[in-house]
Amino acid sequence: MFQKTAGKYTEKLEIADGKSFVFEKCTMVKFSEPVFHGSENSTLGWVLMTIIQYQDEKFMFAPDVQGPMARRTLEIILAEKPQLLMIGGPPLYLSKFKVDEDQIQIGLKNFEEIVKTVPNIILDHHILRDENWRQKIGAIFETAEIVGCKIVTAAEFLGKKNVCLEAKRKKIFVENPPSREFEKWMRKNTSEKKRQKPPI
Repeated sequence: MFQKTAGKYTEKLEIADGKSFVFEKCTMVKFSEPVFHGSENSTLGWVLMTIIQYQDEKFMFAPDVQGPMARRTLEIILAEKPQLLMIGGPPLYLSKFKVDEDQIQIGLKNFEEIVKTVPNIILDHHILRDENWRQKIGAIFETAEIVGCKIVTAAEFLGKKNVCLEAKRKKIFVENPPSREFEKWMRKNTSEKKRQKPPI
């Protein structure tokens, strides 16, 4: 799909899985092998983790790994030993609903292992959709304090206040419900939605 759309605007299109690219002889951008989007054998597919290294500084971006839940994903992160890791935490808000509690616990256990190795972590995505995420991972924050790991959100990393809209979705919906026109538009089939803009 990407080749058919954005691919036509590039000089060169290259598969990144498991490869490294060096720019200006000093910056390396490295991609992991494909890892599970969440738990082992997830039906959600695969994601690539990205490592950016400049001299002795290393940043790693691990989106949608959900903890990580998969052992191989954990192994890759620990082997890379980044100074700064941005990682998608476990989807606490989906526990016992769409995700088994056992998988959530694996994600939390693996995340705690990372805290013992990586000095700076930015928590991202799923975990922040639970209003009580900070309390629910209180034990991990305690471990982080003992080992000297700093855990923050992206907003906190930038010195800004957290505004977790996804965590407040139900409350926001009650306080500001969509218009009847928008709800009517939502019931249209996909082809009709493509032809008509939503009444916002």
